[in-house]
Amino acid sequence: MRKAIFYLIPVICIILVVLLYNEQFGAIPFLLLSIYLFYAGWKLLNRAKKKSR
Repeated sequence: MRKAIFYLIPVICIILVVLLYNEQFGAIPFLLLSIYLFYAGWKLLNRAKKKSR
């Protein structure tokens, strides 16, 4: 389930980019995607640190 959500969120953001780009709101999904990817990277980094201890 987590892997499905991990792939589903970027797909939703891509769809939002396509739909909102013509309305001059294309940056909003990119901002949301960058926040999500930052969170996912932070989570993976913390998980790697815990394993190395």
